[in-house]
Amino acid sequence: MECVGRFAAKSQQVLNVQCDNIVPSDQGDLGACLNAELTSWTADQVVLSRRKTNYIARKAHSDNNQFLGFYLARNIADFVELLFICVLPNLRQQGVGRLLMSDLFIESQKLKVKSLELEVRESNMAAIKLYTDCGFTEVGRRENYYPADQTGENRLSSESAVLFGRALS
Repeated sequence: MECVGRFAAKSQQVLNVQCDNIVPSDQGDLGACLNAELTSWTADQVVLSRRKTNYIARKAHSDNNQFLGFYLARNIADFVELLFICVLPNLRQQGVGRLLMSDLFIESQKLKVKSLELEVRESNMAAIKLYTDCGFTEVGRRENYYPADQTGENRLSSESAVLFGRALS
């Protein structure tokens, strides 16, 4: 995958990003996505995971140092599991997620793992499209894995998790 991109935020400001702009994240960076409620993880969970050596936490920023998004993954034996990836809402569907995934492939190859794995809510079609576009295939499901949503349309039903995998060569 190519690891470079130009993104036009909703403000129409063009943001240039390349692999050099994806770096290890620090605690302060993670707050941007957590505050925007872009993940179900709590700040404490993220901070605790960052203390473990088998976790990979990296952020993307533009040439002018604007935070764009980040991912958190962990190395388990011979594979890397993507725990979550988040992109700021005004930059979604503009390639930032693909750029972060490209970086995850690079970081995983450095670890000499055999594969990447992840799970996603079956209703998260944008994420499923990103993952399949990046070469992941469905390898299984966990039926009724996510608890019932207490608000909105699905308040009476639980949701399944779709499991994806991708071999690294």
